[in-house]
Amino acid sequence: MASGSIETLRSGFRARVYAGKDPITHKPTYLRGEVRRSRADAEADKERLLALADSGVTVELKRTVGTLLDRWMETVDHELSTAETSAGYI
Repeated sequence: MASGSIETLRSGFRARVYAGKDPITHKPTYLRGEVRRSRADAEADKERLLALADSGVTVELKRTVGTLLDRWMETVDHELSTAETSAGYI
């Protein structure tokens, strides 16, 4: 079961729910709701995000091109010279 909390911001409140580890970077990922003026609205967002996290739906995560290329270099089977050349371009 996912866990969540309400962040107190200067402009209001925001729900934050743990959504597991990123499969590439292995860093924790969080689902965040919109900034709400009332804590009750943020609590409603938290419940919605908890249900989403518990349903097992995969969330599209943001990736940088550099992260994706690093991952690709780890998995591709190049000859040494090709690997060095590719790494130089990257």
